[in-house]
Amino acid sequence: MKIAAILHKVIAGRKENYDILRENIARAVSDFNPDLIVGPDYGLNYSPSLVSSNRFYQKIVSDYKLISAKAPNTLIMPGTILYPINGQEMVCEAPVFLNGKLNRQLWKDRDNGEAELAAKAGFAYKRGSHENKKFEHKGKKIAVEICGDHGRQDVRGCDLEVILAFDKLAGFWLGAQNDSFVRKVILCDSYAPKIESWDYNPKRQPKQIEIKGKQEGNIFTFEI
Repeated sequence: MKIAAILHKVIAGRKENYDILRENIARAVSDFNPDLIVGPDYGLNYSPSLVSSNRFYQKIVSDYKLISAKAPNTLIMPGTILYPINGQEMVCEAPVFLNGKLNRQLWKDRDNGEAELAAKAGFAYKRGSHENKKFEHKGKKIAVEICGDHGRQDVRGCDLEVILAFDKLAGFWLGAQNDSFVRKVILCDSYAPKIESWDYNPKRQPKQIEIKGKQEGNIFTFEI
């Protein structure tokens, strides 16, 4: 599986946040034709300290449907956005696109400040469920973790663990229930920012081996 991960730093108040990420993802589609594209947590948000509007979310869906239609076999996971799903509730969502359509809507489980941001905007924070964050693509079982869900979410049985982060301490670490099986890991963090990939095998020494990718500008590609 060929994976493209986008190196992208989210800066509060920078209007270009969204445009920069979208342009890099569009370039990853046209230049590399990967099986999977990954962007970071909060990458779709106007600012890490604000709730985006539902109208802006609809623009994101429209933009990425067009990008996805140009690469119908590429699963595009561009990052996350905080937005209201109705008049009372806000979610932290990682939209997933495939074949020109919004394929999945993955909501973060844990609260790492999202509830406070929601309250300031007049909403309640609605948590997701890890149950819908496992799926298959191109013969690989993928588990997606959004920032604070990592290390606490049950990802057993996956071939690829995808971590979307906005965290000064972001990295790959193991939870008690997730340390007993072989898998590959992709981390895409917008705080530092940084991209990391690992091959983990508990029956081998060393258990954890870094997978070296190729970098062209802000796009890292990996063969996994």
